Amino acid sequence: MKIQRGLLLSAVLSATAAVFAAGTPVPAASTPSSHAPRRVILVSIDGLKPEYYLHADKYGLKIPFLRRILSDGAWSRGMRGVFPTVTYPTHASMVTGVNPSVHGIVTNAAWDPLDRNMGGWRWYAEDIRRPTLWKLAARKGLQVGIVAWPVTVGAEAAARIPEIWRAGTPDDVKLMRALSTRGLLDKIAARFPDFYKGLTPPTNHSYALGDAAVYILETLKPRLLLLHLEDVDHEEHEAGPFTPPVFKAVEDADAQLRRLVDAAEKAGTWGETAMLVVSDHGFARTSWTVRPGVLLAKAGLVDFVSGSNGGAGLITALKNRSKISDWQAVILAAGGMGYIYIKEGAGIEVKNKVLSLLNPLVGAKDSGIKRIYTAPEIKSMGGDPKAFLALEAAQGYMISGGYRGRYRLPARLKGMHGYSPADPRMLASFLAYGPMIGKGEVKSPRVIDIAPTIAAWLGLGLKGADGAPLPIPVRR
Repeated sequence: MKIQRGLLLSAVLSATAAVFAAGTPVPAASTPSSHAPRRVILVSIDGLKPEYYLHADKYGLKIPFLRRILSDGAWSRGMRGVFPTVTYPTHASMVTGVNPSVHGIVTNAAWDPLDRNMGGWRWYAEDIRRPTLWKLAARKGLQVGIVAWPVTVGAEAAARIPEIWRAGTPDDVKLMRALSTRGLLDKIAARFPDFYKGLTPPTNHSYALGDAAVYILETLKPRLLLLHLEDVDHEEHEAGPFTPPVFKAVEDADAQLRRLVDAAEKAGTWGETAMLVVSDHGFARTSWTVRPGVLLAKAGLVDFVSGSNGGAGLITALKNRSKISDWQAVILAAGGMGYIYIKEGAGIEVKNKVLSLLNPLVGAKDSGIKRIYTAPEIKSMGGDPKAFLALEAAQGYMISGGYRGRYRLPARLKGMHGYSPADPRMLASFLAYGPMIGKGEVKSPRVIDIAPTIAAWLGLGLKGADGAPLPIPVRR
């Protein structure tokens, strides 16, 4: 009996030691646990596929910091995205814990069938229909820093640098400066002389965004920092996934992660900080583009602006050739996905016409269409409840907008995302690291779980989320 009791005591002590070594999951709470991190750095490396850190040796990647997280922190084999798997809906879900159907940021591009917004995206924080992490933090008097996070123009934050562009010229930097916290960009540039060279909207370089994050961590010491790094996504679009330019961008992002830890250590806050490193989606190779809007136009469901006669009128007519004046059915393209909308008040005959036009495309040779989602299916996936249909592109294809010209043509971009979140190629990344984060694999995380996890740690009282706090091991 003494031997059995001794073995039992030894087993209990061993189990207890294992719990403290690996950490224990922290449940949701309206007030932070004494064992939870008091500060959070949330870094989104846009387009980072899990394969880049899971199989770094295979691709010859020099990513010492991500390797360290994999050995000493928490990690996943892939995080499930939202519908569709594109940047702005995903980043809004990360800070609200709900699907796009609830927060309202359902695509990157703004709803603009008549093209009056001149290619505008959903940049504005006021369009998010649910409480965000930065709003909840502000209510508790906690300071937040935002660096290039999507949908944050006008966000409530002690330090704000929103992601926005218009013309793709140097004037876009002036726009960023005007919409950022007053004087913040100039203060960062005074500390880092090459800072402005790296601001090149719509894609800002990782080192410049890292400069901004380092400055904010050292001076503001925020309780929550949101940082969006854009280079990996840009290179995957241009060169395709698993190519040398992408590997270089991943290595550059890895270097910024190390800089953030150094900055938090310098500020004296790293000991109570958790860093979450995530991405918004995966990537797939593309060779062809299809444009369902061309079929809608040929079926008479789209009307175009007509030009006038005369010399100047001829130029105007050429410009207006593709400009819509009215419509019964239109498409809002999202890369691997495209939403079809029916004009309010259109009769059942319009819906039937659209269905008879698009249904035969599914699986047909050279159609580029893999699947059509009906309105109930879109709703069940958390997509735009106002859409009539959603088209998903076949492998090797992407969906583009436009109503004139050819239906099928070679893709300009070699990589794309936006496909169904059930597609394994679209899995996003998830890792967690810090003095209070234990080791281990986090099983099946979802994008909608990010906000509830952070809210539980910081005691923000997030309510009504579609997601739930992740069982990330936290060291005691």
